[in-house]
Amino acid sequence: KFLKKKFKILFDRLALLSLLDRNLSIIENVVTVFLILTVGLLGCWILQLGLYKELQVLIFCVVMASSQYSMFKSVQPDAASPIHGYNHIILYSRPLYFISCCSSVLLLHWATLPSQQPLPSFHLYGVNLTSWTLLNTLKEFFLYFLLSFPLLFSLGLLPQVNTFLMYALEQIDIHVFGGNATTSLSSAFYCVLRSCLAVACLCGFAYGGLIDSGGTVAQANTATVEHSSEKVASRTFPGTDGGQYILYSIFCALLLAFSYHLSRSCADYTTLWQLVQRHVFPEELGSAAGLQETTRNRATTAVVKEGD
Repeated sequence: KFLKKKFKILFDRLALLSLLDRNLSIIENVVTVFLILTVGLLGCWILQLGLYKELQVLIFCVVMASSQYSMFKSVQPDAASPIHGYNHIILYSRPLYFISCCSSVLLLHWATLPSQQPLPSFHLYGVNLTSWTLLNTLKEFFLYFLLSFPLLFSLGLLPQVNTFLMYALEQIDIHVFGGNATTSLSSAFYCVLRSCLAVACLCGFAYGGLIDSGGTVAQANTATVEHSSEKVASRTFPGTDGGQYILYSIFCALLLAFSYHLSRSCADYTTLWQLVQRHVFPEELGSAAGLQETTRNRATTAVVKEGD
């Protein structure tokens, strides 16, 4: 009922399911609304900045609308879907790709503003990664990359979002931390998280050792040896002149131990979780094993009855 007029729309269940995708939970509804709003806000922001001209504006609006509509009705089967039939994860691919690319464009646009102070210089393999030319080239690349979304998604050249995240985290773990390959998205998160925790534990000792070597904290290390509650001797250890620093030595020892442990650890966190369950929660592990055994016995009994 709208403005004292009644509208009756005839829809059966099958027609409604063919028109809109069905959300499975309240959390999924909230995530869908959040992604749709984010796509709209970022798209309007880019249009307000005037980064696109003439026909490019129309193509960008089509890309933005397709990213929003895919949350209501996804393309099934999608060209990038690794499975046959309905894939529930693929509907998040377009909005998440759109949000990540638009965020990159806005960040690069802010970094290349004439009024913006120059970013600190950062060189990697002789290349200045914070130069204005490189940042502006990346911004132009992402702008044209956004316009090519319809063609890329039609040909299936972009993987679904969980596969992309898994490969991205895997490459970060390999090239930044020297890790190994991963088996799933949760495994990739686990590997990156444990590498970050190892670096966080080692940073304090490394920073303390470097400050100590600079002589800003301790100019000389004096130790007093007490025996039988009496001060019997006092001697000075080599400090800033001798090149022996206790914190840096601890850092080197922990670095070797952590590196060896991480290199020998399994990328699949379920192995570690089973070990924790066996020693910390043995009751839960026993009940789960009993439930599996009961299910197996029932299945065997049903097969025997059918054979008789």
